[in-house]
Amino acid sequence: MEIRDTHHNKSTGQALAWVFFCAVCVTLALSQWHFTVISGEKTNLYFGILASLAFLAAMLTVRHGRVRAGSIEIAVSLALLGTAIASGLHSSIPMSSSSRAFVLASTGLGGFWCARILLDTASRQKAFVWLCIAILAALIALSLIGQAISGTPVALFSILYTNPHPLAHMLLLLVFAPLALIGSKRILQATIGLILLVLTAVVLFFCATAGAIASAVLLAPVVVAVVVFAVKGARAVGLALVLLALLVAAAAHFVHYSAAENFSHPRYQVYRVESYPFSWHVAKNHPLLGVGLRAPREHLVDDYDPWHPHLTKQEFRRQTAELVTPENTFLALLTGCGFPFTLIYVGALSFLLFRLVRSVERPPPDMYFHPLVLLVAVTGSLLHSFTTDTMLHAQLCWFFHVLVGLIPKPSEQTTEQKTRRLRALAFPTAGTVGAVIVGVIVGTHPALAPDKFEFAPYLERIPIISAFSDADEKNAAKDPPESTASPPPPVLPGVLVIELHNLDVGREKWRMALIVDNSGTMARRTESWPESRLDAARELVKHISEVLPPHSRIAVRAFTDEISLKMGAHEVPLTVSKPIYGWAGAPFDGLVEHVGKLMPVRGQGDLCAAVVSSSKRDFFEGQELVPRIVLFTDGEGGCRSSAASKILERQKTHKIGHVDVIALGMEPPNRETFAELCGETKGTFLDVALPADVKDLPARYASVLQAPKPVTLEISGEGGVKKAVVGEPMKLPPGLYSLWLPRDLPVPQSEKMVDNIQVRAEKVTTLTLSRKDGRLTVESTTR
Repeated sequence: MEIRDTHHNKSTGQALAWVFFCAVCVTLALSQWHFTVISGEKTNLYFGILASLAFLAAMLTVRHGRVRAGSIEIAVSLALLGTAIASGLHSSIPMSSSSRAFVLASTGLGGFWCARILLDTASRQKAFVWLCIAILAALIALSLIGQAISGTPVALFSILYTNPHPLAHMLLLLVFAPLALIGSKRILQATIGLILLVLTAVVLFFCATAGAIASAVLLAPVVVAVVVFAVKGARAVGLALVLLALLVAAAAHFVHYSAAENFSHPRYQVYRVESYPFSWHVAKNHPLLGVGLRAPREHLVDDYDPWHPHLTKQEFRRQTAELVTPENTFLALLTGCGFPFTLIYVGALSFLLFRLVRSVERPPPDMYFHPLVLLVAVTGSLLHSFTTDTMLHAQLCWFFHVLVGLIPKPSEQTTEQKTRRLRALAFPTAGTVGAVIVGVIVGTHPALAPDKFEFAPYLERIPIISAFSDADEKNAAKDPPESTASPPPPVLPGVLVIELHNLDVGREKWRMALIVDNSGTMARRTESWPESRLDAARELVKHISEVLPPHSRIAVRAFTDEISLKMGAHEVPLTVSKPIYGWAGAPFDGLVEHVGKLMPVRGQGDLCAAVVSSSKRDFFEGQELVPRIVLFTDGEGGCRSSAASKILERQKTHKIGHVDVIALGMEPPNRETFAELCGETKGTFLDVALPADVKDLPARYASVLQAPKPVTLEISGEGGVKKAVVGEPMKLPPGLYSLWLPRDLPVPQSEKMVDNIQVRAEKVTTLTLSRKDGRLTVESTTR
């Protein structure tokens, strides 16, 4: 599919169209402003309008009679546009779905045709590559600063990248630009491309859920590319094999160290798996135009039975109402726009991908870069689209279809070239196998384990980054502006209390980070403590690991003074916490050896700063095990007020869990400080005043660790879904509520939901759940 102006004259109109196209690319990739076009509509129509204007500007620069465009290409574009608009108008929310259909069509078709019209020469393709290099560099810089100051790469983005998935996908798309520079055969450009490629991999790794998986997503296109790249010579094949080995290593590292720990919960991907049969169910009921993009689908769960064994019908209905889309681009198009739109789009995309693969074998001579770079980016984007609704993000839809629009027509190939290429396949095929083996060995090597790297505390000490962090904390501390509107009349709440009888839910399972204070004072002997408190801490770590409930996991941190900060002519040691023992379950192999090797360090570490560091790096949202941090210390390191404030702030926003303190001969002033910290985080302060008290501490602490776990239920009704803790009074607006019981409660699956719970104003309703003859019984009393 080719559209060309055969004269390529540099008229004012063409220059303006090109500048506007570049401006739209920058705006869509980096803009942090949201302009409301239609009051009350959340869809960012502003981006759709910009894409449409870029398309119109490009079309106006094409001279009539000098454009070669096949009727099939035009017909496909018109069919997709018409079907998308009809689907939006047919939806139950026509305004919102039509707005999203407009943005989808304008960014998709607009990006494709702008690429065909404005990027049809090598010079313009080169300019576009450098534009994408600048955009990629900006995204990497903002992501790394956000990671350093807030622990997440999307911290500095407020509109486009509200979670790591869109950011990771944008990086996957823009990776074509550094690959193009690497293949330019110029040392400086190749160096720039390689640096950006490595930094892109770093940001992808920080993106965790999306980014680490995205690194693995790159493997499939690269494997294909290495095999078909033999026609470019041994040097190019060798470069591709090195890239393949690095990507295999990244994927192997993620699967070996991160996936099993962070994503192995059986319910983690339940919704995505269930979306496949449910989307087919929706498509069968709405085959022609679908239900509309991001239109409500929860009512369609009424006549649908979930397939996944870990999912109840009520829970899936709630998830469908909250998530709106299937978290899969192709399923979103199928359910939102219907069979005709999806078949036309997938058919056209498949044809272009087939052309792209042939172009990699037979690259056209008039392209600035080899089509291989497009194959890597486009295929990686498509594979990531199976876990994210990427096309519903305007910036991702635009850049993806710009790259698709760059797909060239392959050059002709002679019979002699075909024979020569078949012979040349032996080396890259064998090299591919070798690169995969090397990548797996390197990626899973213990020397590259995550607990071997701890550089974030050093980054946070850089003045520029710490300035961002301080500004962020000050902004968060500001009180929200007071509303000038008169408050609504108060609604007197009711109180709901939930009690359980004969329903044992077992003991809590802990994800416990132990922080051992190995500062000099811990090893120093005093009159009140004539033995080494560091030795006592080592023994306590061993004994506490023996009283943990089954299936709990442990990690250990200690302080290091390996890094020094040069201040004038002096070097000041930076005493910061560092992991010394990775997350492990019983029987905790190697724990005693690792803790036994602890040596006293120079200086005194900030104990509360160590707790903050652990809360950021040792725990993650959605984990099955309950977080707990235990600090073994004499308290001499103190606790800066700013660090203590960060602990309490993270406790409110991130639920870091309990903070316990094992006080080994701690002096009264420090004892009060750390006891207060434990109280604020609902932790336990255990005072070990004398060495003789050490032997009794494991038994005292075991009663804390082995207490029955609190039961948290979900209750929905007035005001949405809320958490309710068994035994604790909960104030609720008057009305009817439904209660969802936890998965591990020993009652039949069909009884995990309790309906029609009446809460009356100024009344206390007590709901008693019990088990009788294996069945759930519910009693409700109001007073």
